[in-house]
Amino acid sequence: MKITVSKKIGNTEYSFDVENAEPKTAFKEAIDLDAQIPSICLACKSTNLRFFTNEDEEKNIYVKLTCLDCKAFRKMGKNKVGDGWFFRAWVKWNVETKLEEPVFKPTETESKKEDDIPF
Repeated sequence: MKITVSKKIGNTEYSFDVENAEPKTAFKEAIDLDAQIPSICLACKSTNLRFFTNEDEEKNIYVKLTCLDCKAFRKMGKNKVGDGWFFRAWVKWNVETKLEEPVFKPTETESKKEDDIPF
């Protein structure tokens, strides 16, 4: 089964195809994809977002979603097992400390793992 997920991020409309022989798995993967990709900045609530990429000498590709208004960003990570990926937390660069600092600290309920939620 093939499902196309369309998502507007900033001024760009993206289409992602999810394919899996098992319809239920394809549907789950499409929902996960849609939920993973933010369309609003958590720091300032702006929708003025843009993807940036770069590649190092070893051909590793790095992807970052940046808010063009407040400069908060989320880096994309790849799961160690399988082909999955995820976005890390929203952060901002602190010029004084020269460190990335989280813009949002989850509450105890929000920080629970998906497995801990009883449904």
